[in-house]
Amino acid sequence: MNGFEWGHHNAIRVYIWFPIVMLLTSRLFNLDYRDCCEYVTPSTCIVYGIARLGCIFAGCCRGFAWEHGMYCAFEDYYYFPVQLCEAVTSLAIAVLMICLAKKKSYDSSDNTLYPLMLILYGGSRFLWEFAADNTKVIRNISELALWALATCIIGIIWYATAKKHQKAV
Repeated sequence: MNGFEWGHHNAIRVYIWFPIVMLLTSRLFNLDYRDCCEYVTPSTCIVYGIARLGCIFAGCCRGFAWEHGMYCAFEDYYYFPVQLCEAVTSLAIAVLMICLAKKKSYDSSDNTLYPLMLILYGGSRFLWEFAADNTKVIRNISELALWALATCIIGIIWYATAKKHQKAV
């Protein structure tokens, strides 16, 4: 196995393609594209946070073996609770997105919530991947860490473009 697999870790990949789905949805239902992206941003983080909590009970997506960590009955060892850390991080990002949306009264004219979420999620996921037990493909970097890095970079480009557009208007 070369480490590049499409198994159960698709959330990091979905975040990159999600704006395309929102574009199609907005066209299909005659909605404002920016509104679609802005309104669903906190929800995506909440869903992902809950899903990562589910990983604890399923026994999947574990961190590295750690004698002070959570016990995994499936493997009969203790591991670093990377799922719990990612869940808390994702839920914290959701709360931040909600607070920012409320602050600007859900005005999507600057279109920055989703790219900001991509930056925060991609950056945090990149770091958490070093604590995960995923197959490493380049040095100590997993394929999912590379996807997280790509997510962060896309978010930075999108955010900078939105801010530049906002100043031009």
